[in-house]
This record gives sequence, C-alpha cells and structure tokens, in this order.
Amino acid sequence: MPEQQITLRRIHDSDAIALYRWQQDPGTHAFDPVNASPSFDKHLAWFVGRWATEHTRWFIAELHGQPIGTAYVDAHEDKIWLSVVIAPELRGRGLGSALVRLASVTLLRQGEPMLWARIHQGNEASLWAFTGAGYKLDRQEGVWTFHYLTAGGAARPGAPTK
Repeated sequence: MPEQQITLRRIHDSDAIALYRWQQDPGTHAFDPVNASPSFDKHLAWFVGRWATEHTRWFIAELHGQPIGTAYVDAHEDKIWLSVVIAPELRGRGLGSALVRLASVTLLRQGEPMLWARIHQGNEASLWAFTGAGYKLDRQEGVWTFHYLTAGGAARPGAPTK
C-alpha cells in the first residue's frame, strides 16, 4: 500500500517552489472558491502567511524521499479542517487516500480531538480520497462536510452519529 511508503515532514521554506508549481495546475484550483493561479509574489506572501499562523500545521508528503503532495490543517469554526494536494503528475494513483489516512492518523496521535474535511460537490478525486481514508459524510449543502472516524469505526468525541 502507498501509505506504508509515504512519510510526512514539517514544511520548509524551500518547499515554496514545489507548492507554487502544484498550485499552477488547473486541477488544483478546479474547486477552489478563488479558482485562480496566483503570481509567484502573491504565492510567497500566501505561503509565508499560511505557514506563520499558529492555527495551521503544514506537512510535505514524501515517497522515497521525493515530495509528492502536501497536507495541512487549519483551525476555524471550532473545528480542525484537513486539506491535501497531490502533485499533478502523481494524481490517480491512490496517493490521495494514502496521504489523507496518514495525515489523519498522525494528527489524531498528536492530540487533535477530531478532523473535518470540506469537499465541493463534483470533486470526485477528493471525495474518493477522504471516504477511502475513513471519513464519513456529516452534511451536504453544496459542499460536502465529513468527519473522521477512528480505525475501529467509533465516532471521535463530539462526532455526529450517522
């Protein structure tokens, strides 16, 4: 399984270029509310601002020592929201679910009480990645909202029981 070979490390400032390259792919922004590829200067400002906030934890996923994607969590709306991006050239290989699963388990082990994901309807790749990693649908209002369950299938504390 791919997740057995994927590792996570904290993001470094040297990752800004790879993230910019991934961000330029139209597939990365297909379901983004802004839906635009920023200039490199705007990307750097976003990167530094996102990285510096205390409400964000950001990881680079590596496979055999090579960056393959990113996972980050933001705390807002009294929830911890997980987002992932897979390098465009590596999409469609099952790495999304593997990265979601690894990041989720890592974050839960670090003490996060519960993880959430927000997926725009029509974003089938993200839907498959998150449901394949064990996330369960919580509500559907133009954007699917999911919560993460433990490996044993029990809802995390505070999770709706559906």
